[in-house]
Amino acid sequence: MLRRVFYILLLFFFCAFAFSESELETLWAKCAENSRSLKIQQIQKEQAEVNEEFADFVYLPTFTLAAESSFSEKYDEIKKYPYNADGTLTTTFPIPGGGYISTEIEYEMNRYIMNSSASLSPDSVGYDQIPEVTVAYVQSLNPFFLHGNKNPVKRNLENKTKIENISYESAVLSVKMQVASKYIQLRRYARLIANIENELSFLNYTIDSLETNKSRGIVTAAEIWSYQNKIVEYNESLLSYIQQRENLIKELEVLCGDFETFDLNAKLPQTLSCTPEYDFTLRQFALQRENLKMQKILEGQSYAPKLGFQGSASYNIEAAQKDSLTDQWKDKNGSLLWTVGLSFEFSPENMARLKRDKILYEKNQKILSEQEELYIKNKRNSIEMYGKIISYYEMLLSQSKESKENKKKYYESMQIQFERGINTELDLMQSKLTLDSAETIVKNYEDIIWYYTWLKSLIVE
Repeated sequence: MLRRVFYILLLFFFCAFAFSESELETLWAKCAENSRSLKIQQIQKEQAEVNEEFADFVYLPTFTLAAESSFSEKYDEIKKYPYNADGTLTTTFPIPGGGYISTEIEYEMNRYIMNSSASLSPDSVGYDQIPEVTVAYVQSLNPFFLHGNKNPVKRNLENKTKIENISYESAVLSVKMQVASKYIQLRRYARLIANIENELSFLNYTIDSLETNKSRGIVTAAEIWSYQNKIVEYNESLLSYIQQRENLIKELEVLCGDFETFDLNAKLPQTLSCTPEYDFTLRQFALQRENLKMQKILEGQSYAPKLGFQGSASYNIEAAQKDSLTDQWKDKNGSLLWTVGLSFEFSPENMARLKRDKILYEKNQKILSEQEELYIKNKRNSIEMYGKIISYYEMLLSQSKESKENKKKYYESMQIQFERGINTELDLMQSKLTLDSAETIVKNYEDIIWYYTWLKSLIVE
């Protein structure tokens, strides 16, 4: 079962891919397996499913068995015989709709002195026997089925399970977004670190060349110092970038578990059609609104007046000596008694509660409506914002690609000139650093465009 759930989750992550096709998808798969937050969400989902599975337990009967005996010290000769003995078995069956059926089977025996004129002895003790059966039915006058609704108890639990399922899917998507964001940032820092390391190599090589020329009197110490100051600045930036990279790796480990290495230069997923089938948040709003309605129906059912019917039958068997009680049953020496009753329960306090709950229900519905409108507005703003960001970076990407092509041509010309001895190796290295920097800018812009395009594709319009 768990394995099946795991494969379904992987399918969601890959959006129709059977296996990982990129490093980012591999990280997503690791999160599906190792994320503690998703494991917690999975347990909460399973808890809701258990509650739904046992929804009918509220309608199981309740059994109560009671027995008591009373003794009297009035007569020493017969004080060990109970003055009264009573046994009762009560069963209550809840009924959907705010009603219940109650049955009670009672057997009572009362001590009776058979011959009061004679001296008391155990033979003087007799007992009346009174078996009785009572059946009662009590029903709310506002049951849920009068409103044409499904059992609100079950519906509430079903909706809670759906909400937990949606929360789980939303948590999966949230983790996926966090991983993608951190992975994109890691790619950026990896490129920046590589560029700075190349810059430092170039600066060290330049300083070595200048030191040689200084001994010839061609350059001054001040020129060398300026390059050394640049090395200090670059090292500070490098340390900052490395720290940012390590922090992101630790955050990924929290989300995905421990991993050895991963390729930051790998291609990003080419398929962006990962839009969920429905809007998670809007579906949750709809379920919460329905739960409010079900709760209102339950409260109306619980607080409404109640009508009850009751009937009982008892058989009063006249007193007989304690040693011949069963003979009285055989002789049918008794009388039958019937009782019927009607009850009506009305509580002004409950009527006040109904009025209060109706007002609260309307307020809660308004809150949900306002929250839903705010969410829809924010969603539209996000779509618009992502569109503007994508357009802006597409413009920058176009410019940066043009700039990279120019710098590539410049580097190629510097190669030709270096081969002809027109310029120095330092000139060639400087042009290569400029080209590398331009390529980094292009790759970073492409990553940003991919990321925001992917985010936009996740929004259900």
